[in-house]
Amino acid sequence: MRSVRHHRLWIGWLIGMVLIGSGMWLLPDSPPPARADTRQELIKIQKYIIDLQQQIWELQKQLNEQQTAMQKTITTLQERLAEYQATQTQLVQQMQILLNEIQGLKSQLNETQQYLRARAVPAGATPSAVGPTAPAPETAPSPAEPAAEEKATPSTELPDLFQIAYSDYSRGQYDIAVQEFRQFIERYPDDPRVPEAYYWIGECHYSQKMYLDAIVDFDYFLRQYPSHRLAPSANYKKALAYLKMGRKAQAVTELRNVVKLYPDSEEARAARAQLEQMGFTPDE
Repeated sequence: MRSVRHHRLWIGWLIGMVLIGSGMWLLPDSPPPARADTRQELIKIQKYIIDLQQQIWELQKQLNEQQTAMQKTITTLQERLAEYQATQTQLVQQMQILLNEIQGLKSQLNETQQYLRARAVPAGATPSAVGPTAPAPETAPSPAEPAAEEKATPSTELPDLFQIAYSDYSRGQYDIAVQEFRQFIERYPDDPRVPEAYYWIGECHYSQKMYLDAIVDFDYFLRQYPSHRLAPSANYKKALAYLKMGRKAQAVTELRNVVKLYPDSEEARAARAQLEQMGFTPDE
């Protein structure tokens, strides 16, 4: 009986020792070496993920900045394109106006030629049979009257169409005045006041703010009558018309032409003052 009891005690002690030895590996303060290595690897992976996230954030920031800059560039290009299209449309309109003006001048030229052919003196006829010529105006608009030998022969059959046209211009009846000045030119192409009629047509258009038409009128006057006493005024008004249209470069060129071609005129003094006001010098 003692032997059996002794064996039981020994087996119990052996089992207890095995259990105690097994419990030592399960204590939290003594992890196995494999768990420590795994924790270090996890920490490295987390740091790598954080670095990747930082790089992605920086790349996203750069991408946003590039997109913003590109959008600004696209907006600027769109604005420039719109300005170019508006300028192109304006140029087309101005070209159409010039073409219409040229066509009108051609029509006037044809009518004038037909009128001259109709008034041609037949063989054996006296000059009085051709028809009356317009008398000189009693008071010229702004320039002096032509010399006595240049005046047209007075007529009692027709009123002075030039004076009527100028009176309508003075009253602000610009459309009527333009028609009357043109009728005067057609009926009396040899009258010494024809250049003045062309000039006042330009003044009518300028007063109506039809600046492109006024430029065409004054340019024609300057090409046909460059030495006329109204040439300085025509050149100066042409410059002002360009300025009213916002075409500053052409205005400066014309103002400098006034100073250069007519240095002692009132228009030259006005042109110098205008250039100084715009921040330019009379010389190029």
